[in-house]
Amino acid sequence: MISRYKQHFAEEIAKHIDLALADILAMIEIPPENIPGDLAFPCFQLAKQAKINPNAVAQQLADKFSNPFFERFAAVGGYVNAHIKKEDFINSFFTNVTRATSNVKRKEKILIEYMSANPNKPLHI
Repeated sequence: MISRYKQHFAEEIAKHIDLALADILAMIEIPPENIPGDLAFPCFQLAKQAKINPNAVAQQLADKFSNPFFERFAAVGGYVNAHIKKEDFINSFFTNVTRATSNVKRKEKILIEYMSANPNKPLHI
């Protein structure tokens, strides 16, 4: 499901830089937990070619981006971070689940679980 958003992010990037879409897709990554954002695009190669600071390149790109699937774009440490619209993500998730289960002939229950960790014990499966 995240691949749909990667594709939209890559298409937005491709509008502003001269790289093949497949190359852009290969460069998009998920940022670490301590960095806000859902998808990240590194600007280090672009900065090296242009001989300017990666943060400046990331900021220039983030200011140009606009896409209906994303809330905002932010430049963080040489990366352009994309923030997915949560309501769109949730709606598409449940639409896909409904479509996937509509082909099932028998009635099945779908269970969505969440983790509730005990802070006094180690996590386990």
